[in-house]
Amino acid sequence: QSRRSRRRPIQPDSKRTKSTIVKTFWTVVLKNNKHISHILAVREQRSIWDSSYSKSIFA
Repeated sequence: QSRRSRRRPIQPDSKRTKSTIVKTFWTVVLKNNKHISHILAVREQRSIWDSSYSKSIFA
């Protein structure tokens, strides 16, 4: 019971923080290197983009 109450408030907070960090990271990366966004777009078009890879980033 103590385990449940301890994990519950932390989980959404850490999730929100992680998504914010990911968004900030990609914003900075894409701003600093527009070639990366182009490469990712090309990769997605060619279906080379691995779903498990994107899951590991955005999970």
